[in-house]
Amino acid sequence: MKKALAVLALAALPLATLPLAGCSMLPGGSSHYEETFTDYQSAKAEWRNGDIPSWIPDDFTRVRSRAMNDGSAAMVEVITATPPVGDCTEAPRIGEPTLSGVWQPEEFPDEITRCGEYEIMPVEGGWFGWYERASTKTASSE
Repeated sequence: MKKALAVLALAALPLATLPLAGCSMLPGGSSHYEETFTDYQSAKAEWRNGDIPSWIPDDFTRVRSRAMNDGSAAMVEVITATPPVGDCTEAPRIGEPTLSGVWQPEEFPDEITRCGEYEIMPVEGGWFGWYERASTKTASSE
């Protein structure tokens, strides 16, 4: 009987800690959001926190974005065979995304493509881009 109680107590332990994992987001809710679009018209009409980034080609088959509610940081995955559009240049990488998601690359090259405030890199099937606005960076991250 003691063994059975011990097993039940251990099995319940992950469930007991589950409510604590989300406490940092209370009471204001999540500080970021995620959205996915499968066509340019939908993305252009419904993009949260402003306009769809100008570097994203209009022929994509999927675009996925994770961003801070206040627009201070974002990351975007674009599935397309078309290169980024607009005024983009090769440049040294400044940083890495401050947000994270299971769909972001594990490694980041030293050289990236810069399109406006976005740092962009090729990924399988398309492009991955991110930005963090300078006003949100701390002195230690510059």
